[in-house]
Amino acid sequence: MAVRNERNAIIFSGTMGLIRKSVLQEIGGWSEWCITEDAEASLRVLKRGYKSLYFHRSLGRGLMPCTFAGLKRQRFRWCFGNVQILRKHWEALMPWAHWVDPENRLTQAQRYFYLAGSVQWFTDAFNFAFVCFLLAGGIIKLFSSHFTILPITGPWITLAFIFILLNLWRLVWVMRNALKLSWGLAFRSMYGMFSVGWVVTLASFRALIQSRTAFLRTPKTMGDVAVLNALFTSQWEAGIGLLCLATGAAVFALADRTPNSFFIGGLLLWQSSLYLAAPAYSLFYKACTL
Repeated sequence: MAVRNERNAIIFSGTMGLIRKSVLQEIGGWSEWCITEDAEASLRVLKRGYKSLYFHRSLGRGLMPCTFAGLKRQRFRWCFGNVQILRKHWEALMPWAHWVDPENRLTQAQRYFYLAGSVQWFTDAFNFAFVCFLLAGGIIKLFSSHFTILPITGPWITLAFIFILLNLWRLVWVMRNALKLSWGLAFRSMYGMFSVGWVVTLASFRALIQSRTAFLRTPKTMGDVAVLNALFTSQWEAGIGLLCLATGAAVFALADRTPNSFFIGGLLLWQSSLYLAAPAYSLFYKACTL
């Protein structure tokens, strides 16, 4: 928000936010078709040339989801709503937007922040596609050591591995320096973000084919969650994680001893830790209620 504030590109998040009644009436009120109506309204406000402001001081506290199921519902709503905004307003965020609509007063920086803020929700979908690629490569390694899809398979895997390391380092560095977290808490926070990767992937795909969905309200009270229900909440993540774990372990144990095999096996084991973080955090939420 601090960076967005420098470019007058604040996204209105609803909680602890204020918007002028006259401006809200001018833009036509809240958009009922969007489940992140607060963020969508802020884009329409800025599109008319108004000024936004981020007040860098805590004036109140909001409630975090009390269960892992509640966290998944929250992330699904955020992702689906931001993709809705992208589908509705993508033309207003393009470089040629002023030529198409002269009344569009969004600056280049504002268009960038809102476009990047919506597109970044597809990161987990790309990661899932990468997991599918790794699983296919691992299975091929187990049954045919001489089979190659493309001659550049190795370089592509290596490049992906480098990008993963750089982004992980950047993420942990930002949390360490911006939030003043310890290394342990920074890594646990990172895995907390990755633990909802599957539900974000699902929401991004559904938002591309559905124009609307039900508003999944985040529970605001602590409920009694049984252990089996906590595990059931993360059954898909657990299944994907166990599949990656089994395939990665099999590649290490049974495939040919080549650098390509070690890369695939290692990446599969690492990806398994991201998806298995979901049942681990689900049980952690359960433990916090005891």
